[in-house]
Amino acid sequence: MSSSPESPIDRLRRAPRRPVPHRHIAVPLILAALVGPLAAGAAAQGRAPAKGSAEHIAAATKRVDGAFIRTNEVKTPDWPSYGLDYAETRFSKLAGINAANVASLGPVWSYDLESTA
Repeated sequence: MSSSPESPIDRLRRAPRRPVPHRHIAVPLILAALVGPLAAGAAAQGRAPAKGSAEHIAAATKRVDGAFIRTNEVKTPDWPSYGLDYAETRFSKLAGINAANVASLGPVWSYDLESTA
């Protein structure tokens, strides 16, 4: 009985896997190398600055004024100030969470602050 020759794919499947050194560092570096020039180009062309950057924060807070807060009272898509509006109603008119589905909500994440006291 003759056996068929082993294919290159079969050899790869049998080969031991070697760990990739510093993979947890390589992925963010690769992403930064790819996205960084795109973000810089977008900012240079007048597009929105990178989220969380000083320019983004300045642009987002600059648009929150009295007119914005009063307009926001109608549907409350944003929470621009403490208490939501000037009346501090602390109640959103959005309908995504309501009496019918609130029981199904749960924590998505948490972090233990490890108090030393």
